[in-house]
Formats: sequence, structure tokens, C-alpha cells
Amino acid sequence: RAGQPWRRKVRAVLLAVHPDRFQGRPEAREANARALSVLNDYLDRLSSGRPVVPCALRFVVEGVSGEARELEVGLKADRSLAPLFESFGIEFDEEEAGAQADAEPESLIVFLQEQVAKALELQRENERLKGMNYSLQASLEAEYGLEGVHASEPGVTGLAEQRWVWEALNHLSDALGALTPDQTRPLRGSQLQLHKPTHAPEEGLKALGDDGRLHFVANRSIADQILAVDGHRIETLAKLERYWRQRIAVLAPAAGRCLRVQGVVGDHIIAAGEE
Repeated sequence: RAGQPWRRKVRAVLLAVHPDRFQGRPEAREANARALSVLNDYLDRLSSGRPVVPCALRFVVEGVSGEARELEVGLKADRSLAPLFESFGIEFDEEEAGAQADAEPESLIVFLQEQVAKALELQRENERLKGMNYSLQASLEAEYGLEGVHASEPGVTGLAEQRWVWEALNHLSDALGALTPDQTRPLRGSQLQLHKPTHAPEEGLKALGDDGRLHFVANRSIADQILAVDGHRIETLAKLERYWRQRIAVLAPAAGRCLRVQGVVGDHIIAAGEE
């Protein structure tokens, strides 16, 4: 579609505010979702020939150094979409897009509507899955007395991450449900880290990691992996973990007062031979 250079420009705008660009920044994702919803309404009025209402779109984009910054786009009642593209530093010629209000399948406005709708649907699906993952994670932690369940992988972001987390948590749920209470008891008080099979080390996972978490590959073999863990050792370490967390909760404020600082933050690594 070499005769439609605006298609590439539309994608450039949507890529700048795509939900996957702002993982870990819920405020930015929500701001962009609101702005896209307003833009969608503006486009709907354009395509239907109804009078448009001037509006201000407040997007969040990444700065040169990766920091989040606000970008405001003002759309007027003159039915021009040029301010949208120009605000993102993209040259836009009204003539190259043809009749913007044309509702033909190949028109700029229809294509832009389609892309905005896809971005909004992606955001909704992402939030839906995130809520389901949170509920299932909390349910597993409560039912089996787990200190925490973690499922994330580097390089897996956005909707792909949420789908992978859902799959991993379900593998864990099925495995725990297939085991007896005596078999799952050693996990109580522990933190579990689930790994994508393709990201697991070739030499295999060390069940008890240096971070104090129990590491498992999230596949159908989780039950066998759990049974292979030294239950007595894990229970002992979990008790020690709880004890020192309680002690830290008591000592940290006192240490902060002695040092005259606002807070004291610590981390620990379980090294070989120190258990």
C-alpha cells in the first residue's frame, strides 16, 4: 500500500502509546487508555459526519532517556487530524490522506479507528487477565500458606506476559491440587518462583535459589519437582525466614532512630553453607 504513507504514520503514533510500552507503569497505561477512548469518540463523529467536539488528549510517552512524560494533543472542531500526528513529531499532509471523513474501507479515518480499537481491546484484555492472575495467585497463597508466588520472565511483557502467568499459575494450581496436605505442607511460608520452560537453565533449576525462593519450571512436572524438594530443610528455612522478618520489623525502626534516618532497608542472600 505504497500509495497510503499515512498507514505507517498511524502505526507510529499508536506504537508510541501502546500498552506494552508501559509495563509497570499503570498510571501511564490508564492515561493512554483514557486518551485513546476520547480519540475514538472523535473519530466516530468524523466517520459518521456528526459535528465534532474540540478535545484535549493527554497521552503519556517515553522521553529520550526512557522517562515518562505527558504529551497533550488538541483536536479542534475543524475536523483536522494533523495536530495528532504533529504532536508526535510526524509530518502530516492533509492531501496525502485524501478525504478524512470518507468512510471507505481504505480511508485514513477507518484505518485509524481500527488501530485505536485494537489498542483499547488489548488494554482491556490485559487488565482482565491481570485481575484473574491476581485472584488466582492470592487464592493459592491463602489455601497453601505460601508467603508468595512469583511468575514473570525477562523479555515477556504485556498481554503475552499475562497469558504466560495465567498458564503458569494454573500448572501450579493443578499440581498442588493433586498432592496430599502432607506433601504440600513443606511449602508453607515459602516463596515460589515459576519459570517458563524455555527460559530454565540447561543444567536445571536449583530448587532453593540464592534468593531464598523455591524455583520450579511451570509445566506439568511441577508436582514431581515439589516432591523432589527436601521438605524438612525447606520447612526449617521458612521458619528461620519468618523469625528474622519479625526481628527485623522490630529492630529496623530502632536502628533508624539511632542512625537518624527515615528508614533502614536490607536484603539477604542465602549462600552455600550458611543455611
